[in-house]
Amino acid sequence: MAPKNPYQPAGAVVEYLQTVFGGPFETRESYPLPVTTPFVAAQRNPERCQLTIMNTSDVDLWISTIPAAVVQKGIKLVAGSGFVTFNVVEDGVLPSMDWFGIALSNATFNLYVIEALRIRKFDPSQA
Repeated sequence: MAPKNPYQPAGAVVEYLQTVFGGPFETRESYPLPVTTPFVAAQRNPERCQLTIMNTSDVDLWISTIPAAVVQKGIKLVAGSGFVTFNVVEDGVLPSMDWFGIALSNATFNLYVIEALRIRKFDPSQA
C-alpha cells in the first residue's frame, strides 16, 4: 500500500468537501512549463471545484474565459504574485471553465496552478 500524500487535504477539510460535493477529493499542483503569450492557464474540467492561478513571473498577465484573450481586458494578475481563486460555492461554474491568458509582451513567464477536484467513481451503467 502506497503511503498517504501529506499534501492532500485531510480530516475536517475532507469530510466537509465530501459532504458538500458528494465524493472524495484530490488536489493537484502544477507549474506549467515557461510559456509565451497567448496561453492556456487551465483546461475545462467539470469536476474542478476550486482553481487558483498565480503569476510567478516578472510581467503582468491577463486571464479570461475567452480564447482570444486581450491585453488589459479580463482579470489582471500582477507580476511576481498576482493570483485569482475561484470556488464553486461562491463563483458557480467559473472554476470548471477553460481559462486563457495573455501578457503585455511576448516575454516568457511562469504560472503556479492549484486545483481541487472531485473524484468520481466509474459507473459502467452510466457509460
